[in-house]
Amino acid sequence: MAQSGAQSLRLRRVSAIAAPAVARVPAYAVLAKCGDVVKYLEQNRGRFVQPGSSESDVEWAIQSGRLVLEFVEAEGGDANAR
Repeated sequence: MAQSGAQSLRLRRVSAIAAPAVARVPAYAVLAKCGDVVKYLEQNRGRFVQPGSSESDVEWAIQSGRLVLEFVEAEGGDANAR
């Protein structure tokens, strides 16, 4: 639905005063979990196609997971990350 324009994602900057205090978590602490999520999505892609969604919707979600994983890898200082 996000690709068809039926829904859109809007981002806005929130000032530090308005945002709740959240402790920063080091990238290495979540790297394995991000990898697990991507692996789960890839291995179960067929289960996610349901009425109202398509295979391309599922592939879009998996690709989004891969992007998050790549970002976490880069933040963790991995020399092989792009």
